[in-house]
This record gives sequence, structure tokens and C-alpha cells, in this order.
Amino acid sequence: MGCISVKCVPLSRRFGLALLGLVCFGLPLFGQPVSFVLTSSLQGTLSNLAPPKGSAAGLLHLKKQLAQKKQEQALWFDTGDLLQGSPESQVLREKSPFISEVRSLGLDAVVPGPRDLAHLDSSLPWTSANLNIDGKRPFPGYRIFIRNKKKIVVLGLSAPLSGLEVGLSTGLQVEDPVQAALEWVPKVRASEQPDLLVVLYHGGKYRPFDAEDRQLRGAQPPPGALSLAEKVPGIDLLMFGHFAKRSRFLGQRGFSGLTQLAQGGRQGRDLLVVSWEGSSWGADLLRPEGVSPRALVGSLGSVFVKQMSSPLNLQMKRTSKAALSGCLNDLLDRSFADLSTEDPTVVGSAFSLVYLKGRQSGPLTGATLFKWFPFDDRQQWIRVSQRDLALLARPAAPFGRKKPPYRRIVYLKLNQKLNLDLNTLGLSAEVRERKYKVLISDYHFHGGGGVLPMLFTNLPPQPPGPSIREQVADYLKANRALPSSCTMLSYLSEEAR
Repeated sequence: MGCISVKCVPLSRRFGLALLGLVCFGLPLFGQPVSFVLTSSLQGTLSNLAPPKGSAAGLLHLKKQLAQKKQEQALWFDTGDLLQGSPESQVLREKSPFISEVRSLGLDAVVPGPRDLAHLDSSLPWTSANLNIDGKRPFPGYRIFIRNKKKIVVLGLSAPLSGLEVGLSTGLQVEDPVQAALEWVPKVRASEQPDLLVVLYHGGKYRPFDAEDRQLRGAQPPPGALSLAEKVPGIDLLMFGHFAKRSRFLGQRGFSGLTQLAQGGRQGRDLLVVSWEGSSWGADLLRPEGVSPRALVGSLGSVFVKQMSSPLNLQMKRTSKAALSGCLNDLLDRSFADLSTEDPTVVGSAFSLVYLKGRQSGPLTGATLFKWFPFDDRQQWIRVSQRDLALLARPAAPFGRKKPPYRRIVYLKLNQKLNLDLNTLGLSAEVRERKYKVLISDYHFHGGGGVLPMLFTNLPPQPPGPSIREQVADYLKANRALPSSCTMLSYLSEEAR
């Protein structure tokens, strides 16, 4: 009876026969769809060392799902910031097994993100239509794949440089993504005639409105994925990702045809799977799975696992984020105090305000330091005036925001009393022009967060010193005195160790 009822429905002949076959014989509607697996901003994350039943994240926890999808002939794409940023990438560096894991799982295409630009010599399937080195394209602008007799072209678009990328080739340039797409998309459609044109873009959904570091250097903030879809007709699927957000369902943009949008999450917290067959689309999220401690040690190495899980000889009582942030800023300043006493012209430090996303209590481990200080920032000396110090102490909120972002707020700690009034008219020329030596992070030294005085220092360039995280770790390992604000922290007794 089910077969007879289907014939009464006014559908197209193809759809009616397919549905008839599904009901009567269990056949698929339109054949096997093509699947795409999307990751973004993995940052070299193999594992967050979560227990088997914990909230796991990282490539090792997605390995089983990725291998299964690859067996099903799915294409694995990544939208950049693939290699650098995680604790294992910062500690193990070139010894990290992350790249070998990526190769073994069969990554099909990846567009270079800002964190990848220092590692472009890695033999990975890079693709970028707007990345140039010394006027030449080091990688193909697009790659071609055949799945289920369908021709799929994947075009890569890198995000513009912000000016914070240091230690890179001076000949490295990234063209405007929109202009590059307007040139490449029609050219690729005419020459390759793909059944599906996919664009991989390292960027967020919207254009960032707080990008003062770019504006100060005359660099345009990267366009958002929505803007890219609006301005560039002919893109069938736009896969993007830069922030922690991800999209379970594909949005649709109706311009010259439909552009499907898919956004990947960060650091392997999930796996976005997109399916396509004709005009039919679908999307699903696959969650990470737990990995046994033995498997983690085997993949990450016993030295790294021991370093991350080893106790810090500290325990912490439950406290508020604000109280712990104040403690860590004082601790950061205290750990650098010995360095500043060597130079009488040093007046203090101005580090980023520590920003905490979660609470923790009980004994602390090496992994705690990466939660407190997730960035690989290093110390840097500069010379600034009193007015510059006053500007540092008063971070203005950028247009459209009620308060400045945390990376712009600096914790100014001075060892001598200075007049930080912005009105310098009553000061003598000698006082106004006097320079003071201040310790900051190299992130701010290069203009990160839109901190103005960092761009106008007259101090000759110096190599950055030790990392902020390492300096704090050394201070704590020596059982040095804790600041008075750190009432929630205490050293473990000999019996408790």
C-alpha cells in the first residue's frame, strides 16, 4: 500500500522513483552524498589531557571519528591556525607528533592561518590563492578532488597580516581576500567547471570591530565570512573558522545563487561534518572521545605528560575570577622584580591583565600555568614618557564597546611615585621628555591590543627575554614569597607533597 500511495503524490519523476525505491526496496534516495569534515584553529592541540570521562578536546580525541569518515571517502579540510598555540606545540615545538598524526589521518587541504606562517615548510596540503612570498605563490591557489563522479574544487583564502607576525620572511604578503576571490572564483569556474566550488577561509563570521593594532599599522581588518559571501558570487560552500564558535546547521545566503556557510570550532572540541548531494545539504557535529592515559603517554611522550601533570607544590582555595586575576598580576610583577632592580632607570612593569575563563581549586599542576598564561608571550623592555605611562593606565574603549578588551588592559605596577596626569602642560620640558624603562610583553611591543605607546618607543630593538609563563614557573618552583593578594594560594607542606 505504501508503494501505491507514493505514486499519488505530485512529485517529479526522478524524485518519485527514488522515493518509491526507498519505500519498497530500501534503496537510497539520490545515491551516496559527498561528505566534508571541517576543523579549524587546532593550534597543534593533540589533547587537553582530559580523563576518559571528562570534557576532552584535541586531535587524538577526534582520531577515531576522522579515520572513520576518511574510510567513507570524506574530504578533510582545515581553515588554518593548524600548527601553533597549544601547550604541546609551545613545549615540544618541532618534536610534537602533531604533524605526523595529521599526515597519517590524510588531511586533504588547509589554508595557512597567522599561526602557520612560520611553519610553511611543513609538507602539508597548503592551498592559498592570496599568499605570496617574494612575489611568487608558494602553494597552489586551489586543489581538485573527485568524489562520486563529482568534481570538487577547493580554493584557499588566507586572512590579511595584522603586523604582529614577527620573525617571518620580509617578502611575505597576503592580498585582500575579497579582491582575490573576485579574481579567482570566476576564473576557476570557467577553466575547471566544477560541480562544487568550496572556499576555505581563515576568518570569523563578521569583520572584527576591535582591530586597532591593524589600523595603527595601516592594515585592514579581515572581512567576515558573511561579507565575503555577499561580495563574491559563485561560491557554493564557504567553510571558515577562527573563533571558538561553530555552526551545526548551514546558513544560506541568497545572492547569485546560494552560498552555504559552515563554521568550525577551535582546538578540536568537536568535528563538523557537512554532507552534499545535488541541492541537498546537511551538517552534524561529532564529539571528541576519551583516550586512555596509556594512549596519551604513547602519543605525547612521557616527558611532556609528566611536565603537564607534575604538581606545582601549590594548592588553591576556591575563589572568584577577579581575586585570582589580581593575585596573578601581582605574582607576574613579583617574578620579574629581580630583573628590574639591576637597572635604576626601571620604574616597573606593564603586562596584560590576566584573563581567566574558568575556576580551579585544589593542588595545581604544570597544566595550570597554561590556563593562567595561554599565550607564548615574552618579556620586552621599552622606554616611555610619563604621558605614555598615563595612557597605559587608561585604556580607552574602542568605538562600539563599553569597555576595552582584556588584551588591551595592562596591569601597571610602578616602583616609584610618578604623576600620571594626562595634562602635561604644567610640566617642564625636561620632565615631559624624560624616558622611563618599563617591562612589557613582546605582544604589546609589536602593537598587540592597540596599545599606542608600544609603537613609538625609542629603545633600540632588543631580543625578547624569557617567556612570561616560564618566569612565573621558576618563581613558584623556588618557593618564593607570594604577594599579599594571593590569599587563595599556599605552598604545600612537606607531608602533603
